Amino acid sequence: MKLKKERLFNFYLLIGIFLIFLPFQYVHSHEHIEYEARYADKINYILKTFTYDDLKSEVFLGVPYKSNTLIGDKNTKEKLVVNLEAMDCFTYLDYVHALRVENPRDYYDFIDNLKHARYKKGVVSFETRNHFFYDWSLNVQDIKDITKEIRHDKVTTVTKRLNKKSDGSLFVDGIPIREVEISYLNPRFLTKNNLNLLNNLDYIGIYSEKEGLDVSHVGILIIKGGKWYFRHASNKPEIDSVVDVDFLEYIKSMPGIIVYRYTK
Repeated sequence: MKLKKERLFNFYLLIGIFLIFLPFQYVHSHEHIEYEARYADKINYILKTFTYDDLKSEVFLGVPYKSNTLIGDKNTKEKLVVNLEAMDCFTYLDYVHALRVENPRDYYDFIDNLKHARYKKGVVSFETRNHFFYDWSLNVQDIKDITKEIRHDKVTTVTKRLNKKSDGSLFVDGIPIREVEISYLNPRFLTKNNLNLLNNLDYIGIYSEKEGLDVSHVGILIIKGGKWYFRHASNKPEIDSVVDVDFLEYIKSMPGIIVYRYTK
């Protein structure tokens, strides 16, 4: 009988502890959802109103450029950031891609897509963040590097120690150095024949000649009215926002381009 009473006491004690802490758990979860849902109405409006992917990327035209909007480093816990009021070239690609893939129905589909665009396997952490454009070709589902398909006989392939500067320091502290192969195409080899091999909404990386970097900038190829545009978040003082510029004019003085394609 004594043992039975002790078991009942332990059972009710556990129930009591659970009920005490349940409200705190609920509040924390609710606050987290409210924080994430700051842009829910805007995203739901975009998904409902704009059925074509190029229009989904167009809604950000004019949004101010701002670097370092993400939260997390080797000493700071990573947080999933949604900031549609200011973005850099990489976060712009994240948001556009999250609006495109898997035909998102609502904001929460968008959030799930964003995690998988920004992080390996959708795991939100500083270590799994796609810090380099090259990481997209490895970690973002259905992304294919098609640079060699444009003009394979003129593509240059180099080996780089990604993340290691020429002085031996790191571009991103807390991220390992990796030896990778980067293929790029010099813009002078783009002709009318192979330019037609590019698709609307291909992701374009501007190849960087710096040691340890794959690209210096990224954007989206937009084809409309028989013309090619480079849609990107520009940090030029006279622009400082998401803007469309003439694609061929923009890349003509660049060392090379890298082209990734969403294939699904």
